[in-house]
Amino acid sequence: ACKRTTTLVIQTFTQTARVSAEKMTRMSLSFKGVTAAMLMMMLLLAKNASGLTINGTAGSCNCNTTTTSMDCQNRGITSQNLPLGGALGSECPSLQTLLLRGNQLTSLNATLFSGLTALQMLDLGDNSLTSLETAQFSGLTA
Repeated sequence: ACKRTTTLVIQTFTQTARVSAEKMTRMSLSFKGVTAAMLMMMLLLAKNASGLTINGTAGSCNCNTTTTSMDCQNRGITSQNLPLGGALGSECPSLQTLLLRGNQLTSLNATLFSGLTALQMLDLGDNSLTSLETAQFSGLTA
């Protein structure tokens, strides 16, 4: 009777261990699925929110397709840090306010403001700009 009880206990323990291992595997797979789904969602949100970033020596500023105001004041941004080829307009089409005051800008590339059709406020004060051409602002219609 003692041997039979021991065998039943071992069988029960083995079955319990096997069931627990299967449950844990299912839970782990389920958890991995949820984790993978959450990571994918976070990546998609990050991709949609990332847009364009302008880096300077004292910080950075960014915008995306829904940004209406971009505050890049006093960030140590140089002319070389500014986006080229109308990237600002394509990445930030809703931009209404662009504040570039207090940086280290000496010139503006010809296509900087291309595509910024909603831009209403532009602040370039307290920079070292030596000249501005009318053509640089021709795409601004707001």
